[in-house]
Amino acid sequence: MKSMTNEQWQTYEHLIKTILLGLGILLFINTYSKLKLPIMLIVVEAFFIGLMIDQINKYKKYIQTYLLLGAAIGLLIGVLACFHIDVIKCFYESFQWLEQYGGIEDRYVFYKAFCSSIILNIVVLLPLYLLQKSIKLQSGLSAIILIGMIGLTIKKIEVGKEVVVLVLSYMAWVLIQVGSQLNQRQNKQYSKKASTFLVPFAILIGIGSIIGPASPKPISWQFVIKTAQQVAEGISDLATSIQGFTRGDTGEFQIRFSDQDKMELGGKLENSEEVLLTVEVLPLLENTRIKQLYEKLGYQLKQTPMPKNPTYLKGNVRNSYTGHGWDREKAYEVEDEQEYQLEYKELLYSLYRSGINTAQELFHPASIAINFEKLRTKSLFYTNATYDMRLEEDEKLPSTKGVNITYKRTKKKGFNYHFSFVEMNLGSQIFKDYLRSLENFHYQENPIETSLVPTALPEDAVFWQAYPQQGIAGFLTSTKLEKQLYERAGHIKEDYTALPSHLPARVYELAQNITKDSPTTYDKLEAIKAYLAQFTYTKIPEAVPKDEDFVDYFLFEQKEGYCTSFATAIAVLARCMDIPTRYVEGIVVDYNQSVNGVYPVTESKMHAWVEAYIEGYGWVPFDATPQFNNYSAQNWNVTLASMGAEASTPEINMPEQSPALVPPVIEERVKEENLVPWIILWIIGLSLVILPTLFLTYIGIVALQYKRKLRKAVTNEKAKLLLKEILFYLGKRGYEKQEEESMLEYAKRIDQELSVKEVLFEEMITIYLNYRYGQHQVTGEEIKGLEAYLVCLKRTLTEELSRLTYIRFKIHFLLVK
Repeated sequence: MKSMTNEQWQTYEHLIKTILLGLGILLFINTYSKLKLPIMLIVVEAFFIGLMIDQINKYKKYIQTYLLLGAAIGLLIGVLACFHIDVIKCFYESFQWLEQYGGIEDRYVFYKAFCSSIILNIVVLLPLYLLQKSIKLQSGLSAIILIGMIGLTIKKIEVGKEVVVLVLSYMAWVLIQVGSQLNQRQNKQYSKKASTFLVPFAILIGIGSIIGPASPKPISWQFVIKTAQQVAEGISDLATSIQGFTRGDTGEFQIRFSDQDKMELGGKLENSEEVLLTVEVLPLLENTRIKQLYEKLGYQLKQTPMPKNPTYLKGNVRNSYTGHGWDREKAYEVEDEQEYQLEYKELLYSLYRSGINTAQELFHPASIAINFEKLRTKSLFYTNATYDMRLEEDEKLPSTKGVNITYKRTKKKGFNYHFSFVEMNLGSQIFKDYLRSLENFHYQENPIETSLVPTALPEDAVFWQAYPQQGIAGFLTSTKLEKQLYERAGHIKEDYTALPSHLPARVYELAQNITKDSPTTYDKLEAIKAYLAQFTYTKIPEAVPKDEDFVDYFLFEQKEGYCTSFATAIAVLARCMDIPTRYVEGIVVDYNQSVNGVYPVTESKMHAWVEAYIEGYGWVPFDATPQFNNYSAQNWNVTLASMGAEASTPEINMPEQSPALVPPVIEERVKEENLVPWIILWIIGLSLVILPTLFLTYIGIVALQYKRKLRKAVTNEKAKLLLKEILFYLGKRGYEKQEEESMLEYAKRIDQELSVKEVLFEEMITIYLNYRYGQHQVTGEEIKGLEAYLVCLKRTLTEELSRLTYIRFKIHFLLVK
């Protein structure tokens, strides 16, 4: 019996592989689309359609093939027409039915499902058959399908065990063939032996999986899911680290732009509605002393007092304006003090000194919990007047002295904490007048009077803090605090008023003109806000030229932008008037969007604003963005009588928020773990591993093939190959032959301009001309000369450029040879 040749085997191999993989895909489609077709019917369809494709391909050079195919189709249409069956109409209607069916039971029609399956067989099997021509294409296809299968199972889309077996059998087949090539074996023979074993193995397992008892549950792939999540986390952490290394990014929170990689202002702003974090308003903390105080104020401990205004959560504060963006230069830090706690102490000091600490219409206690969702950052968010911050038992608050509270490692989904704060009624006239009254205040000249400080916490005081050793009076009148605040105020004046020397003079002049009628620091800031309110808000401003100062261009040329532009402008204009300011990026929490008591915060809530320092009070937020500038300073319009349990939150229309946050989707994100981002990250990560591996494998195979071809080539053919490679490298180096040059003139020019030691290029060209035009047989010595020149040329290129550049040239040559 005559044995099967390699070419014959390859033909059958393509067919078997096509049917094997195609059958797996078609069975999945049958289940997923609810076509409800018997498995054996799909098997028979796949076999006959695959065989038909194979036969057409085998005899594609003969016109008789197409005539026979056309005649068969025409005969089938004619026979069916005798029974009043319009085949074309039938398939057209089936295609439309497949689009509209959607698995709805009442719409199911068996014959349309059958016709649809024939269409799907052709659509699936034809491209699969064509992809079997190359082992490289098969490898890429295997990787894509494997990633797709894992993605489907992670998303809890059922993948039957017969589908898994068929697909994995195909992948094993491809893997063995790749292994045979990598091990430099006789590819065809080895592949044939492997295939001979795999075919019955795959068929037996496939039949067993089809006729055997099936579990009603799909393969869970829990190990794969967990591994994928771990890989995704690792990739994301690695990406964060790489990003920080390449961009100077510390991993702290900051607003990103759609079309730039540098930490500079400008560019288009693109927000998604993905949930970065969720906020939950908590009941007041259970503390005996606090409980007594709140009960006297009319609050019940089980109540959850709602914040009156949107909460501005600051994540990243910077103090140095560069002309193009904001950096953080080291600022003065008070020893042994957390900045956020010192800011709260300064607030207490100010309000007890003023005697307005019992004005309930100015203050409102609140407590919120923050849960990270999509957000990944090292920054801890908090708001002004935060006095108590609590994390999970296994978490510790970073010992950061500055205003930014930053972890060493990135925090991600699942990280949560809560804090309590006192909300300030910044829009109250009483509060505004109080800030105006501090215009000439300086700590050194105005020490707090002990008589103004109660020896015990007043029953009607809204502000409080537990200092068991000294008590509130001792704390507020301590010499240490007065000294800290005095020294700190002086350093703030230095650290937060600096401007670049190249800031145009017209910016200073504009600041003077805007504030010329404003008697106090507070009024100056409000005047700047009012001036900027005339500008246009847009997420797609024109780009700022590289040689222009950002604020100068925004104020005099552009006059449009989004939050970062307005915040930077008010900060710089205020500094022109010697007012200390700092630039803040963070998130604004809108309490009008609630899902089961949880407030989702999307990317569109990322925001930038400014805080100005008014000595005697502390840092005051100012939001100059037109659509936001009234929300941080909105007057609550409440009275003492309304400050009890029934106090309600005024409705505030927040900008930059899509009205269509679908509650069910948000609820799922809050209650269950959202796996979609992990799937995407996992696929990207796997692609980053698989694609380079496939590419390097392909380059390795091509390099081996080229070496084999070079080794087996006879002298003249070998000389041609070597000279072709030499000319390629010379061309990449920039030494291309000019049209007016002869080959010898070109060779002499190369020898003069490029120093390749030991061998002359003119001699190599002479060898080529002799065998090309003189019927000369290249000798072994001449081949050695060509090889020696090529080696010297490679060494020269490596020395002049770099080894990495030479490798890039080598890969390019292998791809285009």
